[in-house]
Amino acid sequence: MKPNENEFPVFYKPYIDEIDGEDILEILTSQGKTAIKFLKDIPESIGTYRYEKNKWSIKEIIGHLADAERVFAYRLMRISRGDKTDLPGFDENFYIANGRYNEMSMKTLIDGLLYLRASTVNLVSQLSDEELNRSGSSNGSPITANSLAYIIAGHMEHHINVINERYLSS
Repeated sequence: MKPNENEFPVFYKPYIDEIDGEDILEILTSQGKTAIKFLKDIPESIGTYRYEKNKWSIKEIIGHLADAERVFAYRLMRISRGDKTDLPGFDENFYIANGRYNEMSMKTLIDGLLYLRASTVNLVSQLSDEELNRSGSSNGSPITANSLAYIIAGHMEHHINVINERYLSS
């Protein structure tokens, strides 16, 4: 079920608003397939393209999608298990600067994202409604495991749209 606005920090609302539907497992599964197909159609020759000087390349966006999904899924797992530890945030720009994504092939990056999404789907498929509704704390703010599942989907949707609108339509 789509989370209520009191289940996550307000800055995640745009990601959650990207997602229509109530069956997060089906959303994550179908979105993963669609996103991977979309990314596989991008030629290697434009993988390091940036639409502006200080923006991430397409490869860096794919790397960022993997970094963020790993972090969000880790938070989701801990919170779904009842862990009340305040989980730290992460600096996505630091991760990109140290990720060496432009040195990797598009295939390597996309395959990694494919396997990672399968792992996320597997994790979410094992959770009961009670576990998904558990609340914890991330970066000093309350958040539910279910919200994190929607954030994973919304975050990917956002960045796929960015690639399509700002990188491929130029």
